[in-house]
Amino acid sequence: MIRKRNTAQASNDEDEEVDHQLPTTSSEIDEKRGSVVHLIRRHQRRGRILFAVAVAVCVLLFSCISYCSLLKTTIASLLPQSSQLASYQNGIDLVSLTVSHDFFILFDQSAITSWLMHIQNIRSITFIGPPADYSLFAMNMKLYYPHLNFVSNDVPLDSLPKLPIRWVNETYWKEKYQSRYDCPYASACQQLIKLHSFELRTHLGLHDLSDNILILDSDTVWSRKVAFVENGRVTYFEVYNGTDVECNGMDPIQFTETITIGEDTSAEALFNSLLSQNLSVEEIRLTMEKAARSQKKKRTVTPYKACRRSEHPEASGARHIAHHMLFQYDVITHLHKTINKAWKTSSVWEASRKCYQHYSCKSRIAEYELYYSFLNEHYPERIHLETLKNTVNFMSGSAICDADEMHCCEEKGVLLKACHDHRVTQWKTNRTDFGDMCCERGIVA
Repeated sequence: MIRKRNTAQASNDEDEEVDHQLPTTSSEIDEKRGSVVHLIRRHQRRGRILFAVAVAVCVLLFSCISYCSLLKTTIASLLPQSSQLASYQNGIDLVSLTVSHDFFILFDQSAITSWLMHIQNIRSITFIGPPADYSLFAMNMKLYYPHLNFVSNDVPLDSLPKLPIRWVNETYWKEKYQSRYDCPYASACQQLIKLHSFELRTHLGLHDLSDNILILDSDTVWSRKVAFVENGRVTYFEVYNGTDVECNGMDPIQFTETITIGEDTSAEALFNSLLSQNLSVEEIRLTMEKAARSQKKKRTVTPYKACRRSEHPEASGARHIAHHMLFQYDVITHLHKTINKAWKTSSVWEASRKCYQHYSCKSRIAEYELYYSFLNEHYPERIHLETLKNTVNFMSGSAICDADEMHCCEEKGVLLKACHDHRVTQWKTNRTDFGDMCCERGIVA
């Protein structure tokens, strides 16, 4: 008689086969019993090994998960949080004042693209402009940069997967400052807004802006990579023209030095005294300038050292107006406190207006020179200074910033080109008047 095949034998080729014939003797029965017991014990051992392996794997996985969780928590506790993290990672936020006249360079000539390509560690870009220009700006953003986040001001940076671009109406500064104090002269309004740019964070709800704001002109196209903040130091550029070493009427000497001194009543008294004497206008001017220099030498904390004069005979003539400058929150706060204390005012805008009423303060206003002079006086250890030469590796004024031209600039190691609206207008009238150029060109159509 034939027995059915044992299922354990059928499922495993390695197991020994059991004879299908029934045993006939006691010895055969014992032999068969031994084979069956051997197979059972073999499967039991295999089961125990598999169970032990499974337990070991589970323990290992649990340990890995626990360790990774602990490691993540530890790293998170060691790293700075939110805005501190941005500062730790050398992140910067770009702020640019703009108007519709700049949109040709900003969009058609790809200024924004050049910023993203060459300025390292950008966290966000914020434009400040007139409300009337917003709709045109928004339309161009959708047309030229649909892949970027053009967002409202109340959206936090941490919630965005891509770099955000924001627009803030200049109305805030116009209503808070200009309507009350006006501007020393018309074009100075933009300079004063830049000096108050951190109010984007402190008063206008952009709390996620870092301590590093790069102020840059919206009509600049960049062609060389630069990291502005590294290892606690900030890169600043000075521009050397080669010929303008001596001070001239464009140097903001009086304002830069007087704004941190405060009101000088003795100068007013001297001026009134000179008026009562039989002196020429030139004699009065020279006397007042001598008195002003004497006072500034004693008290100013923002000495203007860019151009050569009797106070600074070794000056190189390199200026710091390079169409951009990185402002740091603690430095600008210190500057504001210094100026407000000197003039007994509540804002730099108000102090500027009061300062400009005095003879000793009347010069061009240059926010970049003021900030750099204060920084160099109080925080020189932060400065990493690079010198540029105009028309060689820096183009201060041009009408052409198209792709071909910027390719030439990139090959020559030029940092940036400034393509001002008035330059473009002049060029349209005279096709040979295209300003500073990287490419060699004749008449450009």
